[in-house]
Amino acid sequence: MKRKKKYTKVILVLTALIIAYISYLCILHSEWGAKCYLNSHRSEIEEFALACLENGLQEDSYHGWQVDCYKDNEQVEFLVSASGFGSSTSYTGIYYSARNIPLGFQGGNVDFVPYENGWRWKEGNGDNWQYTERISENWFWFEIHF
Repeated sequence: MKRKKKYTKVILVLTALIIAYISYLCILHSEWGAKCYLNSHRSEIEEFALACLENGLQEDSYHGWQVDCYKDNEQVEFLVSASGFGSSTSYTGIYYSARNIPLGFQGGNVDFVPYENGWRWKEGNGDNWQYTERISENWFWFEIHF
């Protein structure tokens, strides 16, 4: 009987750890999680972004997020999540804009128009679109759908 209770406790602890880890991953790869991380680690992530712009990309990931540096537009993009396949792909993330202006996905120049709390771009003859909004000075959230 004691042995059964011991195994039950071990299984419960392992289950709780697995749930906690999955929750952590979900938060890490969410809009809320990315914004919270940025707000509480701004100096470190901004130092990383500025080093990327100055010296080129030294690492292709940061905090579990894929990172890309676009020197021409002075943008460092942190890809928080990606989902879908082919023509139903979407990406979300944050980016540093040295010029403190909204920028397109992967350093692209797009014509944004004001929309809700940020800016939106929509493809004229298609279903591609991007939404971006300011988080704080030089930092933006983005969501893009192809």
